[in-house]
Amino acid sequence: MPYGSHTLGVVLEGEQLIQLLQAMLPDKIDKETSKLLLKEVILNNLTAEEAQFKIFGNTTPEITEYLELAVDYNQRIIESKNEITSILNALEGAYITPGPRGDPIKNPEALPTRRNPYTFDPRTIPTKVGWETGKKLVDKFLEEYLEKYGEYPENRICIMGL
Repeated sequence: MPYGSHTLGVVLEGEQLIQLLQAMLPDKIDKETSKLLLKEVILNNLTAEEAQFKIFGNTTPEITEYLELAVDYNQRIIESKNEITSILNALEGAYITPGPRGDPIKNPEALPTRRNPYTFDPRTIPTKVGWETGKKLVDKFLEEYLEKYGEYPENRICIMGL
């Protein structure tokens, strides 16, 4: 985070929020232009199109997409205000919605931070290479087993290492 470690229950505002969003967003726009646009959209509540018209006099789909992503990230940051409530609910044994963990700059999906973090995202494993490697290994094993015993194994188990 541009301003050091996160403080539980504190959501950045103003210039600090703009800098955090710039760090989270892809580098598609130069920093000064990005800063101007983000201030209009995030701090002054203009739409992506209104901000572009105000600054450039026209709009582009790429900048609109960039600013809409910033609005999404900002909403996720705002939703992080409930961290302390989530912790208190967890201490009472209540269900806490799960979500990925990590640095929001590297992984914006980690926001909002009020969720119960899991260590890995099951949607990302196995990778395509991992799947293909595993398939080759299993096919080879089954081929050798069939050759040696004349039949396929009755029981199978899969152990996946992370």
